[in-house]
Amino acid sequence: MDKIMPNAIGFTSRPASSGLNTLLRKVFQVLIERRIPFVVDAVLKPFLMMPYPIKFVDFKKLPDEVDVIVVLGGDGTLIHAIHNIPKIEKRFILGVNTGRIGFLSEITPHDLVPCIMRILNGEEVFIERVKLMRVNMSGRYYDAINDVVIMNKEHGRMISVGILVDDEPVYTTYADGVIVSTSTGSTAYSASAGGPIIDPRMSVFIVNFICPLMWSIRPLIVPGDVKLKVRVRARKGIVLVDGMEVSSFNNKIEVMPEYSEKSVKFIRFTKGSFYKRLYRRLNMWI
Repeated sequence: MDKIMPNAIGFTSRPASSGLNTLLRKVFQVLIERRIPFVVDAVLKPFLMMPYPIKFVDFKKLPDEVDVIVVLGGDGTLIHAIHNIPKIEKRFILGVNTGRIGFLSEITPHDLVPCIMRILNGEEVFIERVKLMRVNMSGRYYDAINDVVIMNKEHGRMISVGILVDDEPVYTTYADGVIVSTSTGSTAYSASAGGPIIDPRMSVFIVNFICPLMWSIRPLIVPGDVKLKVRVRARKGIVLVDGMEVSSFNNKIEVMPEYSEKSVKFIRFTKGSFYKRLYRRLNMWI
């Protein structure tokens, strides 16, 4: 367990988050009373009305002294913050789930003020370090927390996929697309495509297919330290990293995912909180 003494706290959110003004007013009041500096993402300026001055900054140029980031939203908001905030690996992230699922976020809006108080009071918390995936595409590199997806830009057309592990061919098939997921991303797109759920403490990759032509094709779990290659042929293909299109190609492409030395640090308040979050999410409609 660790103690965090923040130098400054940053807040970002989806602008349309319900009850944002009320929630943040309570949090800001605590920080003002405790004389803790804080800044707010400039995209929220038109949506916040506070009785005291607020410092708004461009989070793409976030100062280094802001070492704790509070992200209000669903997993999409959290992933967007991870991709857009500089030096994210040197900051601590507290995810507040205001979305529908939220596997990455631990606390609810109701918990935010008490959890901030626990941090400011010097109480110990758990730090979950999540390694990012480094996606190599012919010398171009992209970081992902969840997955890389390759598919055809033309809907209704399949792609040809070849999977190699340590230069040994494993699969050659046709499918609507292929997903390479991290352990953390196993609860995202891969799970919706029928993939297994993996404990995020395990350093593995899940290779999963979107509607493969061959019924015998099954998701493949490989160790995170293998040499993994994904070779795809498509007339008009696209590559998405964490749901964002980063590249398009004609004819063929080779993608080599590997685990990066870079990691993201999430603030957790309970040990083993992944299984608590998993149980809550999987049973939310029962």
